[in-house]
Amino acid sequence: MHGARTGIAELSREAKTAGANYLLIGEIHKMSTLVGWAKYVLLDIRTNKPTCDRFITYRGDTGEAWDRAARFVANDIEKNCIP
Repeated sequence: MHGARTGIAELSREAKTAGANYLLIGEIHKMSTLVGWAKYVLLDIRTNKPTCDRFITYRGDTGEAWDRAARFVANDIEKNCIP
């Protein structure tokens, strides 16, 4: 498990060593019981450049709302971020 001070370069090296092609980096912030946001970047390990950089908001404080947001992000990454 990595601490908050682990850098992107180190995570990228570890991902490459593990055989990964991409590294997903993200953050989720719950602004209130009703609204939250997520920021995520998919980094191409070979080029060290992002293939996408997104910021989304979601509504709801239920398991269903979280599942819906997760499905949206996964679908976006699959369709738009992986060349």
